[in-house]
Amino acid sequence: MNVTEHPFGITGKNEKVTLYRLEGGGLVLSCLNYGGAVVELLAPDREGMMQNVVLGYDDLAGYEKNPNWFGVLCGPTAGRISGASFSLDGKSFSLTANDGTACLHGGACDLSRRLWKSEPFREARRVGLRLCTVSPDGEGGYPGRVRLCVTYTLDDEGVFVIDYEGETDSPTLLDPTFHAYFNLSGNCVASGLDQELRIDAETFLPLDAHHLPESPLPVEGTPFDFRRSVLIRKNLERPHPQVVRGRGYDHAFVLRASGGVFPSAPQVRLCDPASGRVLEMTTSEPCVVFYSGGWIAEGERLRGGALSAPHVGIALEPQWYPNAVNSPFLPLRILRPGTVFRSRTVYRFSVVRVFPQGT
Repeated sequence: MNVTEHPFGITGKNEKVTLYRLEGGGLVLSCLNYGGAVVELLAPDREGMMQNVVLGYDDLAGYEKNPNWFGVLCGPTAGRISGASFSLDGKSFSLTANDGTACLHGGACDLSRRLWKSEPFREARRVGLRLCTVSPDGEGGYPGRVRLCVTYTLDDEGVFVIDYEGETDSPTLLDPTFHAYFNLSGNCVASGLDQELRIDAETFLPLDAHHLPESPLPVEGTPFDFRRSVLIRKNLERPHPQVVRGRGYDHAFVLRASGGVFPSAPQVRLCDPASGRVLEMTTSEPCVVFYSGGWIAEGERLRGGALSAPHVGIALEPQWYPNAVNSPFLPLRILRPGTVFRSRTVYRFSVVRVFPQGT
C-alpha cells in the first residue's frame, strides 16, 4: 500500500495542482486535487497486464476545458435542472444555464473545475485521498454555505471506494456524482460498446426533447433492459426513439430499492470479454445514469495517445433522481442545517479466465 505526490501543472489562476498516485490491492489510481479528477486507473487483465481503464488527459489543460467531464466530480447537483432555476421552501433560485436553458452538473458552481484542499493518507490495509471544498452562499445561484468532503480509498483487496460527506448552513440541494468513463479493454483498444453490461433496474427515466427526465417506464421489452448481462452494442442496435434521442444511452436507471441499507450485492456489472476485466459497482444512491458517450466529439487526444470518439468509453454515474426539484413525479432530497449528507459508491475489480456470453 503506497501513496505518492507529483506536480501536475499550474492553473490559469496560478494554482499548483498535485497528482496523487495510490497503489493498493493490485490497482493503481492517479487522481488530482483539481476537480477530483481520476486521471488514470490501472487494472490487470487475465494475463496480468496492467492497463488504464478510464478516459482522461495527459495534462492540466485538458481538465481545465474538459467538455465531457472525464473522470471528475460533478455538482452540487448532477445532471440537468430544467430552466436553470428551482424553488425551495417558497424561495426561488436562479442558476447558470450551460446546456441550452438547463443547468448541467452545477453550472457556475462547478466542482469539476476548482482546486480542492487535499490530504493523502496511508493505513495498514488502505490508502486514500481526502478532498474538501467550500461553496459560499449564493455561488452559482445555490443557497447556503456548503462544505463537501470526498474521500477516495483503495484497499488491499482491489476495491475503490468513494465517500461523500456534506453540510450546509441553509436549506439547499446537494447531489454530486463521479463522472468516470470506463473502457475495460485497456487503453481504449476497443469501443466502449464492446463491453457487457448488467444494471439491476426495472425502470428507467425517458428523456424529453430537452434531455430532461420524464416519468419512469419499465425496461421490459426495450433496449433499456440490462437486467441480464448483454453486449451494449447489441442492445443499442435495437430501434427505439429514446436511443435515437440520446445518441445511444444518456438515461437514469432506477436501481432496486435497498430498504435504506447499503446494498449487499453489486447493482451494476461491466465486463470486457476480450481482456477478462470485470467491474462491479454498488451505491447508496437510487439511480445510475448510463451514458454511452454518443455526444463525445472526435479527434481530441486522450491519455496514453488514444483519440476521442463517440462511445470510446461509457459513464456510469451514481446519483439522485435528476431534476427531482422540478419533477413532481420524483422524490426530492433537501440538505438542511444540522444534518449531514452522506453517500457511498464502491467499485470492485476482478478478472475472469473464461468469459461465457450472456452471463
